[in-house]
Amino acid sequence: MPRLIEAEIGNLAPRQMLFALPDALRDTPVVYRLEDGSLVMDAVPLIADQDLLYFAYELPVEELFGLALDWTDGPAEGGKIKWDQPLTGRLTQECAEFTLDQFEGLPITDGHTDVEVGRRNEVAVGTFLRDAVLDGKKVRSKALVYVAESILKVETGGSELSIGGMAFMEVNSARGQAGEPDFFIRRINLNHVALVEKGRAGPEARLLNHRAELAHSKEKVPHMKVT
Repeated sequence: MPRLIEAEIGNLAPRQMLFALPDALRDTPVVYRLEDGSLVMDAVPLIADQDLLYFAYELPVEELFGLALDWTDGPAEGGKIKWDQPLTGRLTQECAEFTLDQFEGLPITDGHTDVEVGRRNEVAVGTFLRDAVLDGKKVRSKALVYVAESILKVETGGSELSIGGMAFMEVNSARGQAGEPDFFIRRINLNHVALVEKGRAGPEARLLNHRAELAHSKEKVPHMKVT
Protein backbone atom coordinates (compact mmCIF):
# COMPACT_ATOMS: atom_id res chain seq x y z
CA MET A 1 0.00 0.00 0.00
CA PRO A 2 1.56 3.36 -1.00
CA ARG A 3 2.41 5.64 1.92
CA LEU A 4 1.23 9.24 1.83
CA ILE A 5 3.65 11.84 3.20
CA GLU A 6 2.16 14.95 4.78
CA ALA A 7 3.94 18.24 4.08
CA GLU A 8 2.88 21.52 5.63
CA ILE A 9 2.62 24.45 3.23
CA GLY A 10 0.23 26.34 5.48
CA ASN A 11 -2.56 25.64 7.96
CA LEU A 12 -6.18 24.85 7.22
CA ALA A 13 -8.33 27.90 7.99
CA PRO A 14 -12.09 28.37 8.39
CA ARG A 15 -13.75 29.12 5.06
CA GLN A 16 -17.41 29.69 5.95
CA MET A 17 -18.46 33.23 5.07
CA LEU A 18 -21.70 34.92 4.04
CA PHE A 19 -21.71 37.12 0.95
CA ALA A 20 -24.27 39.77 0.07
CA LEU A 21 -23.41 39.63 -3.64
CA PRO A 22 -26.28 38.45 -5.86
CA ASP A 23 -25.88 35.17 -7.73
CA ALA A 24 -25.81 37.08 -11.02
CA LEU A 25 -22.52 38.68 -10.00
CA ARG A 26 -21.05 35.42 -8.73
CA ASP A 27 -21.80 33.85 -12.12
CA THR A 28 -20.84 36.73 -14.42
CA PRO A 29 -18.31 35.63 -17.08
CA VAL A 30 -16.60 39.02 -17.30
CA VAL A 31 -14.56 41.21 -14.97
CA TYR A 32 -16.99 43.25 -12.87
CA ARG A 33 -16.09 46.30 -10.77
CA LEU A 34 -18.21 47.05 -7.71
CA GLU A 35 -19.01 50.59 -6.56
CA ASP A 36 -16.19 50.51 -3.98
CA GLY A 37 -13.65 49.57 -6.68
CA SER A 38 -13.43 45.87 -5.80
CA LEU A 39 -13.01 43.42 -8.67
CA VAL A 40 -15.03 40.26 -9.28
CA MET A 41 -13.47 37.93 -11.85
CA ASP A 42 -12.96 34.36 -12.93
CA ALA A 43 -10.03 32.50 -11.41
CA VAL A 44 -8.04 29.37 -12.24
CA PRO A 45 -6.16 28.63 -8.98
CA LEU A 46 -4.77 25.24 -10.04
CA ILE A 47 -4.53 22.79 -12.93
CA ALA A 48 -4.96 19.01 -12.74
CA ASP A 49 -2.31 16.58 -13.97
CA GLN A 50 0.28 19.35 -14.07
CA ASP A 51 3.94 18.68 -13.33
CA LEU A 52 5.37 21.22 -10.88
CA LEU A 53 9.06 21.86 -10.31
CA TYR A 54 10.47 21.94 -6.77
CA PHE A 55 13.94 21.93 -5.22
CA ALA A 56 14.83 19.25 -2.69
CA TYR A 57 15.04 21.69 0.23
CA GLU A 58 11.35 22.59 -0.27
CA LEU A 59 10.21 19.02 0.33
CA PRO A 60 10.22 16.40 3.12
CA VAL A 61 12.80 14.36 1.17
CA GLU A 62 13.74 12.12 4.10
CA GLU A 63 10.16 10.94 4.50
CA LEU A 64 9.50 10.76 0.75
CA PHE A 65 12.72 9.23 -0.57
CA GLY A 66 14.66 8.17 2.53
CA LEU A 67 17.38 10.72 1.69
CA ALA A 68 18.92 13.43 3.87
CA LEU A 69 19.61 16.90 2.52
CA ASP A 70 23.23 17.61 1.57
CA TRP A 71 24.06 21.31 1.97
CA THR A 72 27.73 20.97 1.05
CA ASP A 73 29.50 21.80 -2.22
CA GLY A 74 30.24 18.98 -4.64
CA PRO A 75 28.39 15.72 -5.35
CA ALA A 76 25.95 14.34 -2.79
CA GLU A 77 27.26 11.64 -0.48
CA GLY A 78 25.57 8.24 -0.22
CA GLY A 79 22.09 8.38 1.26
CA LYS A 80 21.85 12.13 0.65
CA ILE A 81 20.37 14.47 -1.96
CA LYS A 82 21.70 17.91 -2.90
CA TRP A 83 19.59 20.71 -1.47
CA ASP A 84 19.12 22.26 -4.93
CA GLN A 85 18.29 19.02 -6.76
CA PRO A 86 15.25 19.69 -8.99
CA LEU A 87 12.33 17.34 -8.34
CA THR A 88 9.01 17.08 -10.15
CA GLY A 89 5.66 16.61 -8.44
CA ARG A 90 2.48 15.87 -10.37
CA LEU A 91 -0.71 17.47 -9.04
CA THR A 92 -3.11 14.62 -9.77
CA GLN A 93 -6.69 14.69 -11.03
CA GLU A 94 -7.64 13.14 -7.68
CA CYS A 95 -6.04 16.10 -5.88
CA ALA A 96 -7.77 18.68 -8.08
CA GLU A 97 -11.16 17.06 -7.44
CA PHE A 98 -10.45 16.96 -3.69
CA THR A 99 -10.04 20.77 -3.61
CA LEU A 100 -13.24 21.72 -5.45
CA ASP A 101 -15.48 22.19 -2.40
CA GLN A 102 -12.79 24.04 -0.41
CA PHE A 103 -12.89 27.33 -2.30
CA GLU A 104 -15.98 29.20 -1.15
CA GLY A 105 -14.77 31.64 1.51
CA LEU A 106 -11.09 30.74 0.99
CA PRO A 107 -8.92 33.86 1.52
CA ILE A 108 -6.74 35.41 -1.18
CA THR A 109 -3.47 36.87 0.12
CA ASP A 110 -0.85 39.16 -1.42
CA GLY A 111 2.10 36.76 -1.41
CA HIS A 112 2.14 33.60 0.70
CA THR A 113 0.93 34.18 4.26
CA ASP A 114 -0.60 31.47 6.44
CA VAL A 115 -4.08 32.58 7.44
CA GLU A 116 -4.50 31.76 11.12
CA VAL A 117 -7.82 31.60 12.93
CA GLY A 118 -8.86 35.12 13.95
CA ARG A 119 -6.29 36.86 11.70
CA ARG A 120 -8.11 36.69 8.37
CA ASN A 121 -8.89 40.42 8.26
CA GLU A 122 -5.21 41.24 8.84
CA VAL A 123 -3.87 39.34 5.84
CA ALA A 124 -6.64 38.70 3.29
CA VAL A 125 -6.91 40.95 0.22
CA GLY A 126 -9.79 39.02 -1.32
CA THR A 127 -11.81 35.83 -1.20
CA PHE A 128 -13.34 33.16 -3.38
CA LEU A 129 -17.08 33.59 -3.82
CA ARG A 130 -18.00 30.03 -4.65
CA ASP A 131 -16.68 26.50 -4.76
CA ALA A 132 -14.81 25.45 -7.88
CA VAL A 133 -15.66 23.29 -10.87
CA LEU A 134 -13.33 21.22 -13.03
CA ASP A 135 -13.28 22.56 -16.60
CA GLY A 136 -11.15 20.06 -18.48
CA LYS A 137 -7.94 20.16 -16.43
CA LYS A 138 -8.53 23.65 -15.03
CA VAL A 139 -10.06 24.25 -11.60
CA ARG A 140 -12.29 27.32 -12.02
CA SER A 141 -13.92 29.55 -9.42
CA LYS A 142 -14.98 33.18 -8.94
CA ALA A 143 -12.81 35.60 -6.95
CA LEU A 144 -13.32 38.97 -5.28
CA VAL A 145 -10.30 41.25 -4.69
CA TYR A 146 -11.07 44.24 -2.45
CA VAL A 147 -7.77 45.78 -1.26
CA ALA A 148 -6.59 48.73 -3.39
CA GLU A 149 -2.91 47.76 -3.66
CA SER A 150 -3.83 44.24 -4.73
CA ILE A 151 -6.40 45.49 -7.25
CA LEU A 152 -3.61 47.55 -8.82
CA LYS A 153 -1.38 44.48 -8.93
CA VAL A 154 -4.11 42.51 -10.71
CA GLU A 155 -4.70 45.31 -13.19
CA THR A 156 -1.01 45.56 -14.06
CA GLY A 157 -0.53 41.85 -14.67
CA GLY A 158 0.60 40.59 -11.25
CA SER A 159 -2.27 38.13 -11.02
CA GLU A 160 -0.73 34.67 -11.16
CA LEU A 161 -1.98 32.41 -8.39
CA SER A 162 -0.18 30.05 -6.02
CA ILE A 163 -2.02 27.74 -3.62
CA GLY A 164 -1.02 27.32 0.02
CA GLY A 165 -2.09 24.56 2.39
CA MET A 166 -1.28 21.08 3.66
CA ALA A 167 -0.21 18.69 0.91
CA PHE A 168 -0.16 14.90 1.00
CA MET A 169 2.51 13.42 -1.28
CA GLU A 170 3.35 9.92 -2.48
CA VAL A 171 6.64 8.81 -4.01
CA ASN A 172 6.40 7.55 -7.59
CA SER A 173 7.74 4.00 -7.82
CA ALA A 174 8.58 4.70 -11.49
CA ARG A 175 10.62 7.83 -10.76
CA GLY A 176 13.66 8.11 -12.97
CA GLN A 177 11.85 6.76 -16.02
CA ALA A 178 11.19 9.06 -18.97
CA GLY A 179 8.13 11.26 -18.47
CA GLU A 180 7.58 10.15 -14.88
CA PRO A 181 7.46 12.62 -11.95
CA ASP A 182 9.39 12.04 -8.74
CA PHE A 183 6.24 12.11 -6.63
CA PHE A 184 2.48 12.62 -6.79
CA ILE A 185 0.49 15.28 -4.91
CA ARG A 186 -2.62 13.32 -3.89
CA ARG A 187 -4.51 15.78 -1.66
CA ILE A 188 -4.27 19.39 -0.49
CA ASN A 189 -6.12 20.96 2.43
CA LEU A 190 -6.19 24.58 1.30
CA ASN A 191 -5.33 27.48 3.62
CA HIS A 192 -5.17 30.35 1.12
CA VAL A 193 -4.41 31.26 -2.47
CA ALA A 194 -1.68 33.87 -2.98
CA LEU A 195 -1.38 36.59 -5.60
CA VAL A 196 2.18 36.30 -6.90
CA GLU A 197 4.25 37.76 -9.69
CA LYS A 198 5.32 34.34 -11.01
CA GLY A 199 3.64 31.22 -9.67
CA ARG A 200 4.95 27.68 -9.75
CA ALA A 201 2.05 26.58 -11.97
CA GLY A 202 2.83 29.22 -14.60
CA PRO A 203 0.61 31.94 -16.12
CA GLU A 204 -2.36 29.63 -16.78
CA ALA A 205 -3.06 29.62 -13.04
CA ARG A 206 -4.25 33.18 -12.59
CA LEU A 207 -7.06 35.63 -12.04
CA LEU A 208 -8.64 36.13 -15.43
CA ASN A 209 -8.29 39.86 -15.78
CA HIS A 210 -9.03 40.25 -19.49
CA ARG A 211 -6.16 42.62 -20.30
CA ALA A 212 -3.60 40.41 -18.59
CA GLU A 213 -5.13 37.28 -20.13
CA LEU A 214 -4.85 38.79 -23.62
CA ALA A 215 -1.18 39.60 -23.07
CA HIS A 216 -0.40 36.07 -21.90
CA SER A 217 -2.23 34.47 -24.80
CA LYS A 218 0.44 35.90 -27.10
CA GLU A 219 3.27 34.21 -25.20
CA LYS A 220 4.44 30.62 -25.08
CA VAL A 221 3.21 29.28 -21.76
CA PRO A 222 5.93 27.23 -19.99
CA HIS A 223 5.04 23.77 -18.74
CA MET A 224 6.34 24.51 -15.26
CA LYS A 225 7.87 27.38 -13.33
CA VAL A 226 9.76 27.78 -10.10
CA THR A 227 8.13 30.17 -7.63
